[in-house]
Amino acid sequence: MGDTIVSADYSSGIFARTLTENYQPNHVIHLSGTSVWGGIRDYAVDYPEVAVVSDSDIDSASAEEVARAFASGDDAPDIVSAYVNSYTSRDAAGGLAIERLNQKGYCKDLSVYPAVKAYVESLNPVFRDFVTDANGKIFALPISVSGAYAFTINPTVFEEMGLTMDDIPTNFIDLCAFVTRWNDEFVEDYPNFAPLDSTEKYKDRMFRLALREWKGYCQATNRDLHFDDPIFREMVAAIDAMCCDRIEESNKKTSDEESDYKQPLIFTGSWMLNSYYDGDVTFGKDKTPKLIQMTLTKDTAFYLGQGIEIELMFVNPRTTDSDEIGTMLEYVIKNIRDEQKVELVAGCTTPIENPWYEEQRKQDEAELVMYQQAYDEASAEEKNAYKEQLDEFKLYMEQSAESNRYTVSPAYIQRYQDVILPALYIGKPTVLDSTDNTSGLKTLVQRYIDGQITLDQFIREADGKLRMIQLENQ
Repeated sequence: MGDTIVSADYSSGIFARTLTENYQPNHVIHLSGTSVWGGIRDYAVDYPEVAVVSDSDIDSASAEEVARAFASGDDAPDIVSAYVNSYTSRDAAGGLAIERLNQKGYCKDLSVYPAVKAYVESLNPVFRDFVTDANGKIFALPISVSGAYAFTINPTVFEEMGLTMDDIPTNFIDLCAFVTRWNDEFVEDYPNFAPLDSTEKYKDRMFRLALREWKGYCQATNRDLHFDDPIFREMVAAIDAMCCDRIEESNKKTSDEESDYKQPLIFTGSWMLNSYYDGDVTFGKDKTPKLIQMTLTKDTAFYLGQGIEIELMFVNPRTTDSDEIGTMLEYVIKNIRDEQKVELVAGCTTPIENPWYEEQRKQDEAELVMYQQAYDEASAEEKNAYKEQLDEFKLYMEQSAESNRYTVSPAYIQRYQDVILPALYIGKPTVLDSTDNTSGLKTLVQRYIDGQITLDQFIREADGKLRMIQLENQ
């Protein structure tokens, strides 16, 4: 617009900077993929002598592509913001391998910046330790976390079936046995329900679930991904012993109907992080799904599904604007959302109140008066209808009281501190998550699912492919 650059961001609003004729900045900082525009905007306003340019897109690139971009010359990115657990990555070795970049010298040591050092040292250990290498070097700045799915119970199905918590499996082996029990006992009596949130072939579903959780177990215990292990074999043996023919036949019966949706008893992917009211999907007052702390086996103390996705900022060690970048990172830290700090920063346990709560509460109370007045003035014939509306609004006010009052509720903080945080690990993608199939591992998985190879063949060939990839990445 004329001599003004205008940028808009849905969370940060509109930012405009007027350029003088023949404007020549003292410094230029190139960004890629950053999502913390609030901090970047504030920095740009306070330091007009520094040109901030978002002109590259390598946040979902492979480690090798990032390394090449960092060495590309004057227009090389100075700062990159990217998700470690990026499922859009083209890196067959498994996502943006930030640790590999650091080992090869492509991440600047951020501990030279006092603000960054103090912030990282304040984080929960699982995040602090991930971005601090064995030499004490801080190679990245955590910005946000998300993910950490969990197994939860659908309370509607749970109650209608008359189940108790003793009926609910707490490990993968028993989950397979529970599918068999459902197949034998529940299919005819509960045709509109299903044991899991899927109506596909159950053995295929469970094998892919086993791969997901086994990958997580290897990452959480700092082991290279492999399959020749007694625990993985026990999981697959449980799948092989599972009976699900009547479940699958029941699913086929609904395929030609208007809807073939069956309410699941167990959700296998309820999001745990960033659900700031109560920690997972809410079904209304006293209807919140109960969290199942599911392990692999009875003897394995590893809770399924707690791998998180973490967004990091890291800096090109070849940057010529080190001081300016240090100041910019201070602005970034100041602009990290309070909701994210509840999850990232150790001891951050104070609930965050909604600044609009009082206004919303007054509006609700005014509406309640209107509903009450309408009921009081209604004729005898209309009383029941107005009473129903009044009761529904009272129920809404009761159920939404906490979610309206807080942007981060005490219930979520309690759940995060007691249940989620102790089990978290950084979930890094592997070739199982890659969008391509250059390793051939996805084809191998499909061949096993289709019955073309035995489990021993799958394990032998898969472990061979994984060893080759690990050697290539050294």
